[in-house]
Amino acid sequence: MKKDRVGGRTLAADLKTSHDGNETDRFDLGGQWLESLVSNVPTWDPMMTRNADYLDQHTLADLMKPWIRNSGYATPLLTASVRTVFGCEPEQVNALFALTYTQAGGGFMRLSLTDPDCAQEKKIKGGSQQISQLLVERLGTVLVTTSQNHKTFQCRKLILTIPPSQIIPIQFKPMLPGYKREMLKHMPIGCCIKFISIFDKAFWREDGLSGEVISDGSFAPHAHSIGPMTYLIDGTSSNGTPALLGFIGGRCASVWTSATYEERRKGLIECLSRYFGEPYSGGCPCHNATTGSMKDFVDGLRKSYKMIHFAGTETATQWMGYMDGAVDAGRRAASEVLVSFRDNNQLKDNDIDQYTFENQNRKYQNVRVPRSKFYYVIPIIVVSIAAICKMLFPKML
Repeated sequence: MKKDRVGGRTLAADLKTSHDGNETDRFDLGGQWLESLVSNVPTWDPMMTRNADYLDQHTLADLMKPWIRNSGYATPLLTASVRTVFGCEPEQVNALFALTYTQAGGGFMRLSLTDPDCAQEKKIKGGSQQISQLLVERLGTVLVTTSQNHKTFQCRKLILTIPPSQIIPIQFKPMLPGYKREMLKHMPIGCCIKFISIFDKAFWREDGLSGEVISDGSFAPHAHSIGPMTYLIDGTSSNGTPALLGFIGGRCASVWTSATYEERRKGLIECLSRYFGEPYSGGCPCHNATTGSMKDFVDGLRKSYKMIHFAGTETATQWMGYMDGAVDAGRRAASEVLVSFRDNNQLKDNDIDQYTFENQNRKYQNVRVPRSKFYYVIPIIVVSIAAICKMLFPKML
């Protein structure tokens, strides 16, 4: 995918905030359950998780079934969250990957809430894309090029920060190792549509509402439906322009993408009106691993190959898929390059060496994965019941 700007998946744009179109404000258009299972997953190497092979061979939907009995309420709620966070359906995402991704953000609730320290808590004044733009000003001119101009560039090291789906079409010589090619092929991109609705006043605040809505959405643009929206939060800008920011995710996004702009607009307006009782005048959140692919996850995404280092947000161990994850991955890749340039007689720098792929693996390879709080309780209960039964019914045992 060709991009003629800096910032990757961060994009800020001026949107019209008045009916005549003369006034604008800046908004971000890019990226901004089972907690007991999530807490036991080491993000540096998910295959160290207990029952990792089982989780790797099953989907998140498989994992949900024995835990959620009240399917009339709990299943639609969790499905809506999965569509928003992963941009896919629960039956499309690898269970172990979903737990790894969730653990990287500190738990499932932190990925979807606007509370302190949660993923949706903060916005950057002026838009997140300006971070890259300010870096360009400091570092100098950034060259944006494509293969069509037949130019050749030489460098000692290359850091790839593009998403997995955009690495696949690149022709590497020599070819990338098999484990990397397999991992990249098994990380399809999610589907999510982001929208921003701008208003004359923040009526939801006046009514004492937060503006947050979560819904399992609907697939039918033309038939009677509850509307396409899966998630909505207060998106009022730093300049005070009232706005609601929302997402259409997963299968809902796939279906509604084929609808016309006016059909999507009508469906969203009806959806907002239904929730707030107020009359109104390819994207993706992340790449998701498929079942059976997590054995190659660590080396396939994070490990460098010859002079190439990989640093997209999907390779992070913290806040994977988010801007914080991009910083975490970038720090690791930059550290690897700096260490590779070091002379043999130079001393190690702990501020740099601790972030390299090799040192992180060495640091965590002997770390014991914490056991669930029920690990010891269940055997004790079983033994206790057997002992009681033996005392009360000795002839039966």
